[in-house]
Amino acid sequence: MLTLYEHGGNVYHAAKTLNVNVSEILDLSSNVLPFYILDNILNKEQRDAQELLKILTKLPEAYSESLKLKLSKILNLSEQNLLIGSGTTEFIQLICSLYNGKNAVLFIPTYSDYEKFLHANYANVQFIVASENNNFVHTLKNEEAVLENTDLLFICNPNNPTGSLFPKDEILYLISKYKNTLFIVDESYMPFVKNFAEYSLINTCAENLILLNSFSKIYGLPGLRIGWIYSANKPLINRIISRQSGWSISSLSQILGNILLDYSMDLYIEQLRKNKEYLYNNLKLYKDIKVFESSANFFMFKYLKDNPEKMYNYFFHNKILLRHLGNIRGLNNTYFRVSISTKENINYFLNIFKEYIQVEL
Repeated sequence: MLTLYEHGGNVYHAAKTLNVNVSEILDLSSNVLPFYILDNILNKEQRDAQELLKILTKLPEAYSESLKLKLSKILNLSEQNLLIGSGTTEFIQLICSLYNGKNAVLFIPTYSDYEKFLHANYANVQFIVASENNNFVHTLKNEEAVLENTDLLFICNPNNPTGSLFPKDEILYLISKYKNTLFIVDESYMPFVKNFAEYSLINTCAENLILLNSFSKIYGLPGLRIGWIYSANKPLINRIISRQSGWSISSLSQILGNILLDYSMDLYIEQLRKNKEYLYNNLKLYKDIKVFESSANFFMFKYLKDNPEKMYNYFFHNKILLRHLGNIRGLNNTYFRVSISTKENINYFLNIFKEYIQVEL
């Protein structure tokens, strides 16, 4: 059982506990692209490790200006309204620090870092809980009254850990009506959504909106620690940058980030969607779990039999990490999340699941 605000993906702790190498752990608890893409990309760039490591002899470029410029051109966004930072975590923390002691709303269950940094900055947080009977889908227009006195609202879209989508028109309706509320919309998983342009707010120009995004998920490289935000509100961007370290992104990460932006991820996403369908169809065969539909690169499921901890530990001792959701507000220890992986890894996961079910019979 994870402690409050603790994340999945701790392969180092798992390897130490099991006394194995980190490479032996199959991490299905971290929602990132499962394909390792750097070999192909670096080969095409004809770069070697020594060449890349030389960049570490110099300080990083302050505020990742070159990477920011390139990203702004690709996204057709104003460079002056875009910031690069150390993952989404840095920006969540910085935004919350600007709203110390203010009123906030979270639609739960959702990503725990929002609550963590809101509470760290003494925010008064109100929770709106989605029902399992509605597959943990929020209907924003039915819950808008809570925004009358709200200073900021985080929306993860698609939502983590449920995989549900908030309709674009409902978010835009609230943004236009509640202009005194700052909406932080986290689209870190949006690249995995089919027809994502129908849901993304990337071209929305609103003074009370901040878009949050990440390189970690779509490129499968969370160790780079690259995130970015965009807002049409330049004074707000300036307030955030005034609290940001200019060197929050390493030189190596900046170089690799620039390289990654040159490559299309379409083929990887297409393969991931096939694997996702394969995993979903197989999970639905198990009567001992309830699988929730997802628009992202993971599924949440509920274990319907007794002793979900025993099931989790069975996977763990077979070197598979699932995301135990018992520490997510609005859920309990019967809920788990599994990320979409390679076909080989999915089959291994399914075989262990089948093995466990037979043991329990």
